[in-house]
Amino acid sequence: MNFLELIRPHLCHDPDRMSIIALSNQPPVIRCETCHQMPIPNVYHFIREAANVDFLGACHLAQMYHILTGDEQVPVPFALVSMEGILPKRVDDQTIRRLYASVKILKALSAPFTQNATMDEPTLEMQHFLTDYMNAITHAQPQEALKDSEKMVLNHLLQNLHQAM
Repeated sequence: MNFLELIRPHLCHDPDRMSIIALSNQPPVIRCETCHQMPIPNVYHFIREAANVDFLGACHLAQMYHILTGDEQVPVPFALVSMEGILPKRVDDQTIRRLYASVKILKALSAPFTQNATMDEPTLEMQHFLTDYMNAITHAQPQEALKDSEKMVLNHLLQNLHQAM
């Protein structure tokens, strides 16, 4: 089911009669070719509002819109596992391009600890992140001596990060 089929209840006519119009410096709109109305005058706002009603549904809408149009600027709400002081529970209005880049970075970071994990080719965002991450680790001063198991995990992580870079 594509994006237009998913939003059928919000359309005035059949999804086949709809056009997505994107002008420069303006958010895309959905226009009906039958009655020339604009049932969705701002696709980005529509997805943001959908997140208030159905968070996961809005994530799916954003992804399906991206698949249909190739628009990497569509804002997507997404949930992250909450770890106190590290990750927020919800991130709003990030582009789907940034979401995909973040997932690739998280995948690269977890690959050393996952059986049969494969490493993707590093993206530009991943290279910048890994450079910053390596600099932070290199300049960090431990407050107390690391335990052997922590050293082993950190060493393994550094080796895999180095390979990814």
